[in-house]
Amino acid sequence: MSTYIARRLLQMIPLLFGISIVTYAVIRAAPGDPARLLADPERVTAAQLESMRQQLGLNDPLPIQYLKTMRGLLTGDLRSFKTHRPVLSMIGERLPTTLMLTGPALIFGVTLDWQSESRRRCARTAGSTTPAPSPRCSDSPCPTSGWR
Repeated sequence: MSTYIARRLLQMIPLLFGISIVTYAVIRAAPGDPARLLADPERVTAAQLESMRQQLGLNDPLPIQYLKTMRGLLTGDLRSFKTHRPVLSMIGERLPTTLMLTGPALIFGVTLDWQSESRRRCARTAGSTTPAPSPRCSDSPCPTSGWR
């Protein structure tokens, strides 16, 4: 079993590498210039745009940009283009709110799924002579109409 897990983990490396390349290529292929999007279009000059492109590393060849982005990802030093703040701190600020929203939704969804599965199993076994697959079905009466 441990060799299977090790083999699967090793297979994950080229998969993640391929996904990162495709994702980066799709993001970079999007129309528009990131420097122009960040700058105020009414006040920015060509020299300021060029300076901003140099700061952001957009003048570097695409493979160099990709390697810099991957280095930042692997070292945890990703920064926002707009605010120049670390991305991890921005995620940390919003994580409690995200968990407050998704936690109850997850509990609600799992509860509904558990109830619907219980009813489906009960309805399937209501007319059969075999024992119920779940103690929940045999301990409580199951609705038989409308569940087949």
